[in-house]
This record gives sequence, C-alpha cells and structure tokens, in this order.
Amino acid sequence: MPLGAVESMPGRKKAPLDPSDPHELFLAGMTLLDKEAPREAARVFELALRASPGEAAYMSYLGLALGLSRADGKRSIELCEKAVRRQFFQAELFHNLGRVYLMSGRRRKAREAFIAGLKLDETKPENIQALESMGIRRAPVLSFLARGHPLNRMAGKALARLGLR
Repeated sequence: MPLGAVESMPGRKKAPLDPSDPHELFLAGMTLLDKEAPREAARVFELALRASPGEAAYMSYLGLALGLSRADGKRSIELCEKAVRRQFFQAELFHNLGRVYLMSGRRRKAREAFIAGLKLDETKPENIQALESMGIRRAPVLSFLARGHPLNRMAGKALARLGLR
C-alpha cells in the first residue's frame, strides 16, 4: 500500500504522508489499527520508527501491529519489551506487551504485564478488561505441587466431574 493512500487522521482527505514526520506516520498507523489493518499499520509504524528510532510508543505499536498481523511473533515481543524498558512508566505500553504475550500463548507473562500497567494507571480500563477476559484461575488442588503436575491435573478434573470444583 503506498503511503499516499493512507489517511493519517479522521476527516482528512487522502494525501501523501510526509515520511520525515514520525508523528504523522504514527497517527496514520493508529488509524490503520482502528480500521483493523495491522499489516499496513506495521509498515507505517516501521517508517515512524525509522524517522524517530528511540521513540518507545512507535516501537510498542509496531510490535503490536506485527503481532496482530501474525507477521513476526518474536520481533513483536522484542519490540514491546524494549519499549517497556525505555518508558516503564506508561501503562499503555504494558497493555501492548500483554496483548503480544497473549497472542504468543504466554499467559503468565501477559497477566504480569497487565498488572504492571494497572499499577501505573488504575484509570485505564484496557488493562482491567484484559485481565477480566483472561479469567481467574483457581488454586491447584494440591498446593504443594506445581499447577501442571499430573496429580494436580487429574485431581482437578476429577473434582470438576463430581461438581465439587
């Protein structure tokens, strides 16, 4: 998709984007994410990051877009982790990291990221909603064994069948 075909802001006519203006590129990428076009958003975020290599938000959203487009899971996690290390005080970056972890099947890491974001800003509903959608796991039946231990798994299934759990 050529850059000229991207709308950088709602209500704006299609016009060529300035590849040297990272903020304009970032806004265009956000618009593409809102329109559920993560592949195209990743291309635009990549340009924004090239124009401003140290910007954590650009890294984080590029990672999220790559994760959503299933383009490069490893790189998406690396970008989001790097963004969080650079600006560890932004709840939004932890939310993006949590989403990328969830997409890669790393539920525990995702939960930790959402909780860290929630600790930074309790008013952001995104991290609360993400945690609620993950659900709350019950404690293992045999607390002295790991959750994944075969005895815990069998005991949990047996109690569930009996309706006791």
